[in-house]
Amino acid sequence: IRESLCATEVKSVDYATTVNNLGRVFYMLGDQKTAMNTYVKALILRRELLPPNNLDIAATAYNLGQTYHQLGCLDEAMPLYMEFRSIVSECLGANHRDLAV
Repeated sequence: IRESLCATEVKSVDYATTVNNLGRVFYMLGDQKTAMNTYVKALILRRELLPPNNLDIAATAYNLGQTYHQLGCLDEAMPLYMEFRSIVSECLGANHRDLAV
């Protein structure tokens, strides 16, 4: 919806956040395939718009990894979980509670 109404925002951080949040809605509704496609789009946008070790990239990588995990695609999930771990460890420290998941 936002994409069609605000074409100028398609490459903004706010738009990437909206796409990530839509992915979460699809995930919570049990529509993992749509969630996966939505998270892929959000991750591409966030990687284009944000510094490499940004926590928003980590969050979307984790969300996509979780979705792949639920779909049984473990080979796709693991690198995303590792990316999440690496970014969070660097930004928040190796003993941060988010790494205990």
